[in-house]
Amino acid sequence: MNKNKKSIVIAISVLIAVCIPFGIFLYKSAGQKDGIKIGISADATEYIQAYKNIDAYAEHVKEMSMIVYEAVDYTAESPSSNSQPDFTDTNVRTEGVSEPDAVKTDGEYIYMTDSEGTRLSIYKVKDGEIKSMCNNQILEKDYSFKDLYISGDMLIVLGNINRTSETFIKFYDVSDKENPKLEKTLLQDGFYSSSRVIGSKLYTFSYKTIDLDNYSKSNIGSYVPSVDGEVIHPEDLIIYEDTIGSYLVVTSVDTDEQTFESKKAVMGGSTLPYVSENAIYTQINRWKETDDTILIKIELGQGNLAFKCDGTFKGNLLNDYSIDEYNGYVRFVTTYQNDGGELRNSLYVLDENLEKVSVIKELAPNETVKSARFMGDIAYFVTYKVVEQFYDPLFAADLSDPKNPKITDYVELPGFSGYLHPYRENKLLGIGYNTDEATGMMLNVKFTMFDTTDPFNIKEECTCNFRECQMAGVLSDRKSFMYNPKDGTFGFGTFITEPYIAPDEEYEYTGPVLSENAAPLEKLYSYMVFDYDEELGFMLRLNANLGKNARAYDVYKSRGIVIGNYLYIANPHKGLSSYDTTTYELVD
Repeated sequence: MNKNKKSIVIAISVLIAVCIPFGIFLYKSAGQKDGIKIGISADATEYIQAYKNIDAYAEHVKEMSMIVYEAVDYTAESPSSNSQPDFTDTNVRTEGVSEPDAVKTDGEYIYMTDSEGTRLSIYKVKDGEIKSMCNNQILEKDYSFKDLYISGDMLIVLGNINRTSETFIKFYDVSDKENPKLEKTLLQDGFYSSSRVIGSKLYTFSYKTIDLDNYSKSNIGSYVPSVDGEVIHPEDLIIYEDTIGSYLVVTSVDTDEQTFESKKAVMGGSTLPYVSENAIYTQINRWKETDDTILIKIELGQGNLAFKCDGTFKGNLLNDYSIDEYNGYVRFVTTYQNDGGELRNSLYVLDENLEKVSVIKELAPNETVKSARFMGDIAYFVTYKVVEQFYDPLFAADLSDPKNPKITDYVELPGFSGYLHPYRENKLLGIGYNTDEATGMMLNVKFTMFDTTDPFNIKEECTCNFRECQMAGVLSDRKSFMYNPKDGTFGFGTFITEPYIAPDEEYEYTGPVLSENAAPLEKLYSYMVFDYDEELGFMLRLNANLGKNARAYDVYKSRGIVIGNYLYIANPHKGLSSYDTTTYELVD
């Protein structure tokens, strides 16, 4: 365990031993303050450490705000930032771990909210026909919708209460599709980040930022989060020294009973943790520079959250695709700075106690990890150069021997892949951006199909630069990606505009093969469906306009769902439309 760790199993027994002889109960109510129940003294060891951390962080923020930085012109040297079911479900990170989305289906009904996120629409769908069952205002003023789940006749809606900076979890009985009935509302501190469902357990993550101008040692609720109106107890805090002044709040809910079962608050925890079927992994963000980053493991235990252990590594994780749990090992790729301040990348393998088993360092000099995908014993990850030439090597690593991982191959292409997805057998689809080789400026969306039959010899089977496409929803939100394993089609929201043409260049269309069903490419926000053929390459099957008043928001929030032989496009701006997946003609 890290020496900086302030043990979450602090000497509670000592406190009890001291308190009980004097007739003082550890959790005797101290009354309410600001509507929050406070069940323990501010003298608890964890509360003292939490207050000290917030105090140190507040002082750090104050000092940093007084530093005056000189402007530097980087424009000349830096790149631009920027079993088969009967229906397709939300694109998830981990098999067996359900994720929420703005649109959900049970194969018979489709549930979604409007672009304002306050009205619930329920549609009955069959063979392409659509019947509106409900279009009701379900959220109160100042509530904003983010995600939902559907399970039988229970709908779970998650989002934020903006005024109080809280996350809400609402349970609706939708057995009567025309009149959804609210059954229960649960609240936890912090803005909603994400959630997962495993069996009947809902795990919700929110991010609580402490107001550094308004906290005091006597008011525990000003520097410790609360769940269901009660300040989190000290044994449920996970605190390390020198962390930023925010918490990752983690709760488990029994969806049958609609009650909180367990809770944890991780000071400095990442906003996007990785969730396996067994545990939650999150890195700790600290404001003080250190040699290593802390990774912690919280076991799920059928809804009973329990801190398991921690470990360290150099650098930072890009996202939850950069880390994976498999056969008792935790594998991940990171980007870090070496002793000379240069960017490098590493591949780590840790055991179930987060002890180092092996590591490959000094990978891809002056590059950063842009995407990753772990597939059994093979890890694929893309890095991207940030100086000189701008290419994206796709690396493959053999992890079959955790004690001796090996980089087996890499393929180098212009631009980079920001998302990797397994495609049929022995293929890997990369979606990303083509870039200017001289400046690194992102030019357009590109598709690459890799042949991974032999991980020791990866082949670039096909690359397509879709110069007219400037935006792909999947590159900002993986849940917007639709993949139909039955026929290999995939889709997401896009933005089409006039491509950049160099002064000495003639325009030539280089995008996907246009099928006869695809509408002409014109400047618009649309939902597109693609296919892939080994001889023809990438093909555009459908180009569905999202509406003349559509916004970028609609690109990211539009969803495609295949039920039987029909594709349903859910558009928060226009509602629901259906297409025959044989002809891609509009049905309803």
